[in-house]
Amino acid sequence: MSDFQQVNLMSAELVPQRELLSEQQVLIGWCGFVVLLLLISGFDGWRGSALQDQIAETQQQISQLDQAVEQLETSLAGGKARLRADILNLEEQRRAQSALASALVTEQEQKGLSRALVSLAESKVQGLWLSEISVHRNGLNLRGRATDAVLLPEFIQELSARARFAGYSFQAVNMELDEERGGLSFELRAPEGSGVVQ
Repeated sequence: MSDFQQVNLMSAELVPQRELLSEQQVLIGWCGFVVLLLLISGFDGWRGSALQDQIAETQQQISQLDQAVEQLETSLAGGKARLRADILNLEEQRRAQSALASALVTEQEQKGLSRALVSLAESKVQGLWLSEISVHRNGLNLRGRATDAVLLPEFIQELSARARFAGYSFQAVNMELDEERGGLSFELRAPEGSGVVQ
């Protein structure tokens, strides 16, 4: 084996010298670090204060919104009560108007029936009589008997000439000969819409 010898070609003057920090530099470094910590702490405190202000403002807005919601609910409850009262009042008015209209229609029908009966009583066709009379708003049904079939067209012609039955279109719905009693039974109808009883 061969022995190697290590030779250092670099002189001690060329080797960089390590300089240690002096006490003063260490103290300045620590002071700078403390100042930095104080600045960070102050900034955090300021941000915390600003956040507290925002939280307080948000809570105040929430409180105002809660009050507004309560006022709306109160006004809606009052509005619902008024609406129910209005609905009940309108229903009462409708019932009263309906009863009045019904009474007026009944009175009008009675007047129409009275006039129709008077006009029918004035009929002078001998050998023809009525056994049933039905009068309604725009319709008229007559049932009766006649001693002869020729009397029925004469009766219809006389009714059509009367002002009370003007505009009615009488139709013979049913005619039957009655051999036992003689003559015939009939039913006349003036359909709804063919005239108005006056």
